[in-house]
Amino acid sequence: MEALSVLGWQNEHELNSFPFTIPLVSDNKVEIPNGLIVDMQVVCRGIPVVRLLKITIEGGSVTVLFQITTEKEKITASASSTLVVGNSYADILDSSMNLYGKIVFGKDAYALSKKIAHGTYSFTRNIYSIEPSCISGIGYNQVNGIKALGSLERGAISFKEGSGVKINALHHTGDTKSYLQINAIGKKPSGCCPNNYLPLRNISVMSVSDGYKLVSPDENGHLDISTEVAIEPINKESTRQIIRIDTIENGIKIELL
Repeated sequence: MEALSVLGWQNEHELNSFPFTIPLVSDNKVEIPNGLIVDMQVVCRGIPVVRLLKITIEGGSVTVLFQITTEKEKITASASSTLVVGNSYADILDSSMNLYGKIVFGKDAYALSKKIAHGTYSFTRNIYSIEPSCISGIGYNQVNGIKALGSLERGAISFKEGSGVKINALHHTGDTKSYLQINAIGKKPSGCCPNNYLPLRNISVMSVSDGYKLVSPDENGHLDISTEVAIEPINKESTRQIIRIDTIENGIKIELL
């Protein structure tokens, strides 16, 4: 009964164009089938509106060009991937290699790309927007990056020189902006890897069928933890697999939501 319900649910939504709002038909009347792109996340400052501009298919590779528009800026960004059997994903980057999120290609994307004539397909006659649930906007007052020596750095940034780093928030009189002052203090550390920590010996894994069991690393220190295969999202209410990491006593807890 459950399997029939899932099948019926899939059939009900098979004509959805998620994550786009309408079926993708290029300017030269070529329809891009559902399942090539199945999910997407865009993160930028402000509340973005994301529009599809082009899709290029060539030799098993796909490049997607987007326009990301907010209240204060307009960004052109793209994502490229060499498709494989199964899900593929790619970073969404602008011309300066700034990261704006990820795009997910479907499990059948490789086979679908073989059915589409190679070339570039433009989408300018109609507006093809991304479903709002796939878009995350951060406030304009939040830090968007750190510029060092003329280069804008984003993502994980490490300060390696000195034995400590001090960060002060500065507020200039009469200025509505806030500033960060970063002071690297101390001297260069003699080493970065402590030798007095306890190594990881095993992880306690919980499954619905088996309960808790211990998983130990192999001779190379690798841990293999398998998860259930999720159904591809076909609308904005579809379940996503999200990994959450919480600190607990004597360790961490990794949970698949």
